[in-house]
Amino acid sequence: MARLVIGTNKTSNVAALVKEAGKYSIQRTVDQNGVLKSTSQVMDFTGVTDLDDYVFECAYEHNSLVTGHVDMSSLQGITGKAAATQTFRGSGITSIDLSSVTEIGIESCYEMCCECENLTSCNISSLVEVGDYGACDMFDGCENLEIDVDLSSLTTVDKYGCQYMFAHSGITSIDLSGLTSIADSSLNGMVMNCPNLTSVTFSSNITSLPERCLWKFAYNCPSLTSLDLSHIVHADGGYGLSELASGDTSLTTLDLGSLETATGANSMNGLCTGCTSLTTVDLGSLQTAGSLNAAFKNCTSLTSLSLPSFASTQNIRYCLASLCEGCTSLATVDLSGLTEISSANYAFQYAFRGCSSLTSFTFDALETISSSTGALVNMFENCTSLTSLSFPALVTPGAYNYYTDMLKGVTGCTVHFPSNLESTMGNWTTVNNKFSGTNCEVLFDLPATA
Repeated sequence: MARLVIGTNKTSNVAALVKEAGKYSIQRTVDQNGVLKSTSQVMDFTGVTDLDDYVFECAYEHNSLVTGHVDMSSLQGITGKAAATQTFRGSGITSIDLSSVTEIGIESCYEMCCECENLTSCNISSLVEVGDYGACDMFDGCENLEIDVDLSSLTTVDKYGCQYMFAHSGITSIDLSGLTSIADSSLNGMVMNCPNLTSVTFSSNITSLPERCLWKFAYNCPSLTSLDLSHIVHADGGYGLSELASGDTSLTTLDLGSLETATGANSMNGLCTGCTSLTTVDLGSLQTAGSLNAAFKNCTSLTSLSLPSFASTQNIRYCLASLCEGCTSLATVDLSGLTEISSANYAFQYAFRGCSSLTSFTFDALETISSSTGALVNMFENCTSLTSLSFPALVTPGAYNYYTDMLKGVTGCTVHFPSNLESTMGNWTTVNNKFSGTNCEVLFDLPATA
């Protein structure tokens, strides 16, 4: 069936737009560029299957007279550039039917229904493909849109396509189970600041995340208790998982159990910062990361962290700084696979500062610390229960200033090094001042490593 397309030439001086074959006669005012302007009467879209470039750009923006239901159910696509950009933004519409739309083009629905505070219902369940910026901010700020969002048919999202699409809205769940292709920043902040969101279903087809793809995806969602991203293997784009679920959340579990690499700059910065209910996180397969800076900072219910496959740091400053700072319930940490800290200044600065339940820590396999100024600076500051710290595999300890204030605020801790390192480290000022600890002791009593 041929498509009936509503359109206008943006460069012409069109004075009105009339649907073909006399199916409607609603007259519309336009500006000098032919862009449709505000009216209090919403068009009849019966039989219309697509919209041309710019045709409804800002048409009813902030028009409080536009209320009630908008029936766009005949549309199979909205593919014209900026065709519905800000069309109903801030208007009084209460519901919109987009149930047959399968494709949204470049910038086509940018902020289409943004800030529609009376909007309580929408149907966009047939959507398959979104172009660059296509649905960006589409329903951002729709506080009363308390619906379960079915996007299970959606397979492809281009750059910024669904960025902030439902941010600051009232949605209760979202289904993204059909995704097969996502681009840079495609889902950035898509459901951030959604106070009623309780469930996210993510696609098992997505195993690799591009740059900024899930940056702040579920930031500040206080009703979300779990997030399953167990099929993701690589998150190597910059900011790929940065601040994923940080802020005011009720998240108790996060499954990233298949994640092996996250090498991009700031790839996991602030991953769950401030998730005070988080008790369990699975990162058991993670081998290397560009940055886990403050990933679990102030997660006060987190009792254990297991990173047994994490082998070395990247050449990125502060890559694990403040990793678990302020995690007052943290009692066990497994970094048993870590063999090298290199070319990463301040790699573990403040990593466990204020972890008052941590009683012991062992760098089981750590052999080399090199070219990393301040690598362990303030690492265990104010770990008030820490009594034992061991480096049983250490061969190359680096320089004295790698350990500055490592035990600041700690009382009665014994630090154990291999016996062969006494000749190298014994006269270091940081060793002599017990890494700034109080009544602490440094012993070279472990079996020699070289």
